[in-house]
Amino acid sequence: MTNVAGHLREQNGMYQMILNWKDTNGKRRTKSISTGLPVKGNKKKS
Repeated sequence: MTNVAGHLREQNGMYQMILNWKDTNGKRRTKSISTGLPVKGNKKKS
């Protein structure tokens, strides 16, 4: 089982999800996924 931690980041006026986990070799991996929501007026939705 893999533990995944995540947080939000503002980049280029959009919110992005940042996911962090450790792979089978113990190396930390990161993936960034865009939410498609603009920063202005969408803090609760994100």
